[in-house]
Amino acid sequence: MRSSTTDSGTMFSFLAILVSLLPVASASTSYTVNGNKYNVDEVITRDVTILGGGSGGTYSAIRLNDLGKSVAVVEAAGRLGGNTETYIDPGTGTPIEVGVQFFHNFTVVTDYFARLGVALTTVQAGPNPNTSVITSYVDFLTGLPDPSYVFPNFTAALGAYAAQLFQYPYLDLGFDLPSPVPSDLLLPFGQFVTKYSLQPLVPFAWIWCQGIGDLLATPTIYIMKYLGLSSLQSLQEGFLATALHDNSLLYLSAERVLGSNVLYNSTILAVKRTNDYVQTVIKQGSKTTLIKSSQLIVAIPPTVQNMKVFDSTHQENRLFSQFTYSEYFTALLRGTGIPDTVTLSNVSPGANFSLPLPPNVYAVDQTGVSGLVAVTYVSTTATVGDEIANLVVEQIKNVQVEGKGVSEPVYAVKSNHRPFELRVDAKAIKNGFYADLYSLQGEKRTWWTGAAWHAHDSSLIWRFTEGFLSNITAAV
Repeated sequence: MRSSTTDSGTMFSFLAILVSLLPVASASTSYTVNGNKYNVDEVITRDVTILGGGSGGTYSAIRLNDLGKSVAVVEAAGRLGGNTETYIDPGTGTPIEVGVQFFHNFTVVTDYFARLGVALTTVQAGPNPNTSVITSYVDFLTGLPDPSYVFPNFTAALGAYAAQLFQYPYLDLGFDLPSPVPSDLLLPFGQFVTKYSLQPLVPFAWIWCQGIGDLLATPTIYIMKYLGLSSLQSLQEGFLATALHDNSLLYLSAERVLGSNVLYNSTILAVKRTNDYVQTVIKQGSKTTLIKSSQLIVAIPPTVQNMKVFDSTHQENRLFSQFTYSEYFTALLRGTGIPDTVTLSNVSPGANFSLPLPPNVYAVDQTGVSGLVAVTYVSTTATVGDEIANLVVEQIKNVQVEGKGVSEPVYAVKSNHRPFELRVDAKAIKNGFYADLYSLQGEKRTWWTGAAWHAHDSSLIWRFTEGFLSNITAAV
């Protein structure tokens, strides 16, 4: 009997090995979407598909989840948060914001943070309160300081600017513009400054509106979106930030709430929208997934490149092809040789208002961690790979002083926010671009949110997004 049992077990093991060597039949099913065939490994069904897990996408997902709707969030990165990114210094444990810094004291903001269990505190934005840190004005292209430069007192000019801004309260809510569009909003900001004698405001506006590019050539409407009514109120009354000074805590909490409904490290292959349903095909590594849903929220920038995978309408293509944008680079560096007591601000002697033209460094700021500085940079032309990172190091080396602890700058973290500040020219705005853009809301079961639809301001994006969620819940 033992012999028989052993022989039987041996035979079974041999057969198991043979079976394991046979080709495994694919469990994928073929689907055709937008004329292309995809071998799909998994099909999931949700009420709403959300493309992008940044500010607008994550807010949409949490709110819809709380309203009892099922969601699938498609995110290209391995985390939620988009432009919100926090670096934790390993030596001190100090959190440092590399992206989003502050929030406005809106009910929609405080409710959102309370929902996710993240405490808030009031903070002031502006000059570093540490009086031991001084600001030096330096031309980063030549490395030469400009001792004659004096940052102007802009208090009166800011009041005069506010008086103009109060004429356009709708700008704080989005791009729902009157027709005709007020001519002052279409002026290049440099002309607007001259018209209303706002010259002392310009250097502050240049620092505040980082990422726009050529400030003086930009239509005034975009400056007023960046430095808007909510920003002026928060400058006066205080902004909100997380009590632990780590804004990423909001998104870590959101990740826990949403769980497997977030599809990280995803590439969108196809998006098809009909009168009856939405189909989205994504790829994660070697796995292809088809998401079927009733509604779609697009919370990624509507660039031509991003929209290539959509079954775009003629109107969508016409509008999105008009957008231009910049690249806004933020980073933390060590080994710069810049003393902990010095902040460097870029100036261009001889230029209008001494403003450097893009591509340019904005400033090198102290972080509060010894030897670690924050750098911001903008380019209005497309770059590839580490092109900006290398240019930043070159300009940092320009301002280094021999014998002052100079070494090779090393990145602790770097992030290129691109595309940044999608915009169109004044002629397009005058001809009703934003009225046409907003008419896309709800068409083909698709809803749009993000900075292109309002401003690079999480608080404003959340309030804007809240405005159409009831339409989605009614349509599901």
